[in-house]
Amino acid sequence: MLIDWRRFVVIKLLRCMRVASVFGLVYALVYGVSYIYNTLLSYEASVRYKLAHTSQVWSIEAVLNDSFDPVERRIHIRPAGGYTVTRIHRRSDMDPTVIQPRTDAPWVVHNRSAYTGGSFNFIVMTPYRYTESEIYAIKAIVNFYCLAGKRYDIISES
Repeated sequence: MLIDWRRFVVIKLLRCMRVASVFGLVYALVYGVSYIYNTLLSYEASVRYKLAHTSQVWSIEAVLNDSFDPVERRIHIRPAGGYTVTRIHRRSDMDPTVIQPRTDAPWVVHNRSAYTGGSFNFIVMTPYRYTESEIYAIKAIVNFYCLAGKRYDIISES
């Protein structure tokens, strides 16, 4: 039930007391209750949103896209492993080959989740590199919704 507190105050006042000064005084007295009411409404909406989503892949993708990419919705989840990794250097080489493009961002040749038969269950693919605090927020959301014991990796596609 939604309550318009301004209208509630006006309706409860007697006709002879419906002047601005009395209305302001009574509304100031009711303001604390309306603030708590609005806080509970927003809490109810967040709980309903959390209960509407499950640990299924489409649901976790929806939550991540709602939070971090609401317009283009490019965050997706794919199974881990299944790719053959080509090594640039052998462990017997003492000096590994370093590939550095002209940009300042590091170039990832492969990540630990790319190995076949790795220990990850799924990979969260993001459209670009997020900041460290945003990565922690993504991890918190995925940890909240995924099943216990599932392991994942977060990789940026760019």
